[in-house]
Amino acid sequence: ALVTTASTTGIIICVLVLVAFFIQYLRAQSLRRKLLALVVGVVLAVPIGLIAQANIMDKFTGDMRGSSWAREYDLFTGLNVFQAHWLRGVGFDRRQYLDAAKDLGYEDTPLRGQTHILYDRDNSNGIVYILYSIGLPFALILFLGMFRQRFFPNRLLAGAILFLSLFGESITFTPFPLLLIFSGLTGRWKSSRPRAAAHQLDEIHDGSAMPPGRSG
Repeated sequence: ALVTTASTTGIIICVLVLVAFFIQYLRAQSLRRKLLALVVGVVLAVPIGLIAQANIMDKFTGDMRGSSWAREYDLFTGLNVFQAHWLRGVGFDRRQYLDAAKDLGYEDTPLRGQTHILYDRDNSNGIVYILYSIGLPFALILFLGMFRQRFFPNRLLAGAILFLSLFGESITFTPFPLLLIFSGLTGRWKSSRPRAAAHQLDEIHDGSAMPPGRSG
């Protein structure tokens, strides 16, 4: 389904998920099933590779090259704004970003002649949007939560998928991404207390063992 969306980000996520699946699958299977999985992987890689090649060519040299130009402008303009306001960001006021983009906008874009479009468009890159909106210190906290989310067992894979998704769409501060991010910030850190000591304290609390130096 991801491949059929004609989205470059979707294709990258599809490849990432397949690679993670095959790595996990190959670890737990017999040699025969490992060979079968490798064959299936090669068979799947051919059509996905052809679709990815056609998609990339269309985005950079075909009828949809305007999309790549716009995303390139958003990426570098957003990074320029972030570089100028890296500590505190410019906030969530759309006008603040547009004013900064007029002065710091990416000048080497093929769209530079269409100022009526460039100077009145929001940034489509969700990751860059985080950086220039709230600054680096708070952005790092959100990135930490992104890769520590607690809804999916493979935290790194889910975090990478969310990161790539936000890289292509400015949906960071919508309910579902925030739900995943804050789930990684609200979970308890693992205790450094030794298990034996913890078990002993539990027994004392339950009355099944007495503290040292005291008798019943």
